[in-house]
Amino acid sequence: MHRVILHKSVPFLLTIVTLSCGNAEPAGKHSTDTATDTATHVATDTAKSTDTPPVPVQHRASQSDSTATGILFSREHVVATVQEDGKTVEINGRYDFVNFNDTERMQRLYFPFAINRTQLRPRLADIHVTNIPPYRPIKDGILFSLQLDAHAKKTVSIAYRQSTLDSAFAYIMTSALSWQRNSDEAVFELLLPNQFQLSACSFPVKKEPSSSKHASRYVYRVTGFQPQTDFTFSWKKE
Repeated sequence: MHRVILHKSVPFLLTIVTLSCGNAEPAGKHSTDTATDTATHVATDTAKSTDTPPVPVQHRASQSDSTATGILFSREHVVATVQEDGKTVEINGRYDFVNFNDTERMQRLYFPFAINRTQLRPRLADIHVTNIPPYRPIKDGILFSLQLDAHAKKTVSIAYRQSTLDSAFAYIMTSALSWQRNSDEAVFELLLPNQFQLSACSFPVKKEPSSSKHASRYVYRVTGFQPQTDFTFSWKKE
């Protein structure tokens, strides 16, 4: 998904774990309860391989890390849709990964959620992930394994709904700053019901035609992307 700073008790754990496919540890089972201790679950999961934490999905690998793993995070397309009630945001993200190596590779990945006093943790029923094995939910995100054949490309889709107590939302991007390689391309879309007006956005979005007559569409496209800020935005009643 996704950004090198290590910390034992917060979700921004950035060291890549590389596993040969023959001895790869399968992804954790999809639990029915959200973990209560991020550090404990990460430590338990990573101790089975090389005692190093996984890399966040949104964040691109450095040159040294990509040499070690053979997997690069190449492109992302994120659509944020503010719901009609103005209290829920739906995120639909597509993330492209490429294995430039001559052999199969498996890498454990971490996808973080922005959780704070006004932005609530997503319910498990509101998280949907496709094109990967079962994921492991933790306190502030999910963990999963990605396996790629030699010179293969795979697109992972992650969708979730998150409630906000304020008319504002954040999608984590800034931990990418410590990585050295930019992604090839990134597209961010914001869909806002017509009864709301966009108050502020951290990216220089442009208003573009919308397929829905009930919502305005704002888009930011960029190549060679390395974010300097999280994708944050706020809205108000017209």
